Amino acid sequence: MPRETGNAGFEAESPDAQKEVGALRLQIRHLEEETALLRRRLADPGGQVKLLEEKLSDTRARLTQALGQNERLAGALKEVREQIVALKEEVEKLSQPPSGFGVFMATNEDGSIDIMTGGRKLRVNVANEIDPKSLVRGQEVMLNEAMNVISVRQFESRAGDGEVHIAAAEPEFNFGGSCTHALATPNHSGEFIH
Repeated sequence: MPRETGNAGFEAESPDAQKEVGALRLQIRHLEEETALLRRRLADPGGQVKLLEEKLSDTRARLTQALGQNERLAGALKEVREQIVALKEEVEKLSQPPSGFGVFMATNEDGSIDIMTGGRKLRVNVANEIDPKSLVRGQEVMLNEAMNVISVRQFESRAGDGEVHIAAAEPEFNFGGSCTHALATPNHSGEFIH
């Protein structure tokens, strides 16, 4: 039997077909609404794009500002770290025990040396970087807390008098105009014999 065409034939179809037609009509309506929305957006493309461009520009400005602030903070942090390191070094330096001084007297066979410090004669060890044979009698040496020689100092000279003086805890030794490297010793009256 041939199928009828037109409205009368359409109504005669099964309820499943009618449901399908209803669903298609609903889908057409949704598509038409979406098309209308897209047409409106196309009619005013600058509005959305402008809004997005403004947001992007604002975000870039905030990012640039944050990067600048980050660089300033990193610089300040570096300065503070350097100050902390300098302060730590100064605290270490200031908390070290005082260094004593002595006057070299003689070298011993075992590598130790005899010095005079604080009115006492002491036998002390010498740091590895110092050659005891290079020391000159009467030369000033620096001592650490354990009374070991850690540095060799030069003979002290008072400006203008041309004489070499050795300052230590002992009485001052004076070698006159030309140093003979002989240790001056006081006689009974307290005068130094050269």
